[in-house]
Amino acid sequence: MGRHDSCCVPNCVSHCDDGLMRAFPSFPDDVDLQKKWVAAMKRDVGDKFAITVTTYVCSDHFLDSSYSGVIPPRTAEERQARAGTRHLYRLKSDAVPLFSRVEIEKALSVRPPPKEHAAVPPPKKRPAKPLTEEQEEIVTLKATGLSSRS
Repeated sequence: MGRHDSCCVPNCVSHCDDGLMRAFPSFPDDVDLQKKWVAAMKRDVGDKFAITVTTYVCSDHFLDSSYSGVIPPRTAEERQARAGTRHLYRLKSDAVPLFSRVEIEKALSVRPPPKEHAAVPPPKKRPAKPLTEEQEEIVTLKATGLSSRS
């Protein structure tokens, strides 16, 4: 990797000299896998973009599960712990990068389990109002089958 290598993904500003210890894997030799990478990047090979030996994609676009062995550092603490060391970050043969922030965040997010809710008690019944004398008489007459209007 030369001194001026940078990520070829649109709107990605990662550069090998930015001190963040990113890996910059080049495009795979497998033509079918190259097509998957280009399709995921939503670019077309042509006048404005060509795949060469110096076309790189930074490690920010790969999940940790895309690597076999040592994984590139993701946090400042990991970078500081590995400062001054060299590692060979090797992608798995079928690794395909994620190119949009939404894809990356979605792949990294883990939905938390649903919260446990306390059992909801049944609604309290309001106490019945006492019946008036007239209402009691009507209830009694209906129960005996007699009507007050006979």
